[in-house]
Amino acid sequence: MRSTLPTALHSSDPGYIYGRLMNPTQDVFEKRIAALEGGTAALAFASGAAAITATIQALAHAGDHVVAQQTIYGGSYNLLAHTAKDWGIDVTFVEPKAGAQGFADAIRPNTKCVFIETVGNPNADLVDIEAVAKAAHAQGVPVVIDNTFATPYLLRPIEHGADIVVHSATKIHRRARLQPRRRHRRGRHLRLEGIGTLPAPSRSRTRAITA
Repeated sequence: MRSTLPTALHSSDPGYIYGRLMNPTQDVFEKRIAALEGGTAALAFASGAAAITATIQALAHAGDHVVAQQTIYGGSYNLLAHTAKDWGIDVTFVEPKAGAQGFADAIRPNTKCVFIETVGNPNADLVDIEAVAKAAHAQGVPVVIDNTFATPYLLRPIEHGADIVVHSATKIHRRARLQPRRRHRRGRHLRLEGIGTLPAPSRSRTRAITA
């Protein structure tokens, strides 16, 4: 270690003092994923489910509302349709064929995010990212998008208006999330101090969330 533990704990830059909080392998992976998506920062999680869960928990709380694409990955659908309700979060699902106006009409004063996928799983439904983002931003709502199927090699959603991007790293390059710095801090708090979903250093090459 580059410093004693007492000194590190009271330092503004303590370094890698505890594996569950941070580690150098994780740090490198997060920076590379953020660079791939053109994001400001990244967070790696132990699973894709943890990445999306932390994203929703960072944005919405009891009494809040989320708008989501109807045809999405089953695990994400169950999280939003069932688990989120246990947290007091209401979710409205919108069919992709409803277009951007359908998403806009579903937004309420307490809506905290719109959740969509670049290529819907498993039906390969396509949503007009720019149109949905424009409609959501007009009402002050951020857009979260799962870019698992497309990957940043084919599409970088941030360049089309998305605010937060998630990936399932167990599919192409594991799960990742990209987001603005303020929400990144909230997600980091949930991962490190709240739900403890940081992967081990040896797994950091395979699963991640970026912001």
